[in-house]
Amino acid sequence: MQIQTTLGLHRDLTGIDLHGRVLDGFYLRKKIFRDAVVTDASLVKANLAGVDFRGLTGRRANLDQSVLSRADFRGADLGGARLEGANLFLADARGAFLGAANLDNADLIGACLKGASLRAATLKGASLSGADLRGADLRDADLTGATFGAVAGRQYPLTVYPPALVDRRTLWPSGTDAAGLGVISFDESKDDRAKLAYGRVAPRGCAIKPGSAT
Repeated sequence: MQIQTTLGLHRDLTGIDLHGRVLDGFYLRKKIFRDAVVTDASLVKANLAGVDFRGLTGRRANLDQSVLSRADFRGADLGGARLEGANLFLADARGAFLGAANLDNADLIGACLKGASLRAATLKGASLSGADLRGADLRDADLTGATFGAVAGRQYPLTVYPPALVDRRTLWPSGTDAAGLGVISFDESKDDRAKLAYGRVAPRGCAIKPGSAT
């Protein structure tokens, strides 16, 4: 059975291996890709809204400009993946690995990134209003030009307590008071708070739960 037919006919695609496949523009909304493999695959401009990606292996996958709103990435490995301009509105990426991923200009409004590793990731120009970054690892991350303000007149404050983890190489938007956000510097911490903040003491749940905002 051709892969296009398989993807079209079945909703539950748990464990499917799509390594290196080109699936640009595919409509896969609300499919189940739990523990699937999309390493080096291309899903540019694909509609993946509400997809269950828990346990996904997707290193270096290209998801540029894809629709991933309300997708579930808990525990997924997207190291080095491309998500430039992707729509991740209210996505759940608790504990996900996004090290060195490209999230430039991505829509992360209300996304749950609690305990996620964003070390050396780029989030230049990303929308992070209401994002939950409790216990996230932002060391060496580039947030230049990212926005953290209100959405459509509603206040969605950035949530970073227990604190997100940063270092001297973390780049913030011009004029941002990083200390005022409550982050902890791994370089400067004189106690164990920075070690504990890395995904080990964050409370359960997200600041904004999927479906609670429009």
